[in-house]
Amino acid sequence: MTEKVYGERVKLAFLPVELTSKEYQIFKNPHVVKYTKHGAFKNADEALKFIMKHNQEKDFFGVYLKRTNELIGNC
Repeated sequence: MTEKVYGERVKLAFLPVELTSKEYQIFKNPHVVKYTKHGAFKNADEALKFIMKHNQEKDFFGVYLKRTNELIGNC
């Protein structure tokens, strides 16, 4: 998937498995996942499986800060 959606400060784009470590760092926090469908990741392998599974869907994106291109979440 190469589609990108841009906002004023963020962009939505493909989330590659190479960013598994960053995804894990974000979503291992139970406060961050409080209102999500899944619980906090217990390890990086869970994050990798999550990314691989959801990358098969056409409506899954990484959320990045446009200024730095830093991954800050997903949707």
